[in-house]
Amino acid sequence: MFGDLDAEHDTTYAIRGYFENGGAVAWVLRLAPDETPTAKGTWTPSTALSGMPPSIRFHASSPGLWAANLSISISFRREGVRDRPEIDLFVRDAGGATEALVGLDAWELPRELAERSVWLRCDRFDPVLLPVRGPRAIDGELALSIDNVAMAGLDKVHYLAALDRLGDVPEVAIVVLPELLELPSADVAEILQYAIVQAETLRDRIVLVDLPRTVANSGVSVADSVKRWLELPLERAREDLPWRAGACYFPWIRVDDPLDLAGRIRSIAPSGHVAGVISLLDRDRGAHHTPALESMIGVFDLELEASRDDHAVLNEEGVNVLRCMPGRGFAMWGGRTLDRERDHRYLAHRRLIHRLVRAIRRVAEPLVFETNGPALWLQLVRGITSVLLEAWRSGALKGARAEDAFLVQCDAETNPPEEVELGRCLCRIAVAPATPMEFIVLRLALSRDGAIEVLP
Repeated sequence: MFGDLDAEHDTTYAIRGYFENGGAVAWVLRLAPDETPTAKGTWTPSTALSGMPPSIRFHASSPGLWAANLSISISFRREGVRDRPEIDLFVRDAGGATEALVGLDAWELPRELAERSVWLRCDRFDPVLLPVRGPRAIDGELALSIDNVAMAGLDKVHYLAALDRLGDVPEVAIVVLPELLELPSADVAEILQYAIVQAETLRDRIVLVDLPRTVANSGVSVADSVKRWLELPLERAREDLPWRAGACYFPWIRVDDPLDLAGRIRSIAPSGHVAGVISLLDRDRGAHHTPALESMIGVFDLELEASRDDHAVLNEEGVNVLRCMPGRGFAMWGGRTLDRERDHRYLAHRRLIHRLVRAIRRVAEPLVFETNGPALWLQLVRGITSVLLEAWRSGALKGARAEDAFLVQCDAETNPPEEVELGRCLCRIAVAPATPMEFIVLRLALSRDGAIEVLP
């Protein structure tokens, strides 16, 4: 729908990196302002044909300059294989890609275009039935155009509207905004805060935060520059903003650019590639596994290599550093959220909670119209317990027994009469996620005789 790589948009390179690194499904929301014009064109046959209107008004399937000069080759047959008029359409975009639409029912053209074409639509019409005469077939050419090419620029309003739409998609688990940093810093801060607060409210997704490319060229150390950008534009020092739904990866990466005739590489933010790695690990090992020490495919270099001192500071700030590791190539080093509280620090914990929330929703949704009473409470406890038992058996929760790993309570205590009268059913769930291991700490003991002993 959105075409191939586009030299003007990093989003296309981010999506390519997502799929190269194991991503399976991507939801893409286009940020098109309401006033964006749509390419249109009218085809008028050279002669009146039975079963066709005097003209057909075509238009692109969505607004934007992408469809300007979209060319259409038209072939009309008065009698097709179904003894009805048929049309063949061959649509070509500016890059040479072709969409072949053969054997369309001319009398049902608007419906068939909506069902079969990604790029093209047409207005509804009533066929004109004339006596059978004239040529049995006729060909034509048409190019779509835009009357008003003045395109309104994007701003935070369009991003916020897109996030609201994305919030209604329960399958979304990772939110990435590859070109957000092109907006003014004040808008970037507001949009990121909105996205992270939304993710925290829904409790089923994580937001990958990209740092500006120039953050390491500010004249101070890399760690200080990153800390300043996180604390000032994002106001991370505020205690009322939940940052446990955000994760940050640094630095930018360099990928190959097939559109550059000189064969150069392109620098982009790493969030698309990181999202692909996380998606792959979710399917292969489970959401409770820390997405770290995993190789990234399609990365040729890093914008910079963080020093050990900077790496230590960034790690404490919750910034996950990308590194080049012998034998592994370019890999993600660390799996922390931006939250400074130790209990909410680990990305594996948040991803596990998000996975459980989605699973519990699937259990609870079929029960929303049941009578609020002991029978419903028992059904909820059974369904949710089965979800948590599966998580405990897979190693996502700690504890030698299931009773030590989680608690599900839905009874008269959690549902007093005043809550039942309001039509609400409350269920209390407590889980104990297994603590991920980030580092192995070893102690070296040097004795007087020169022997070195490694202590656990």
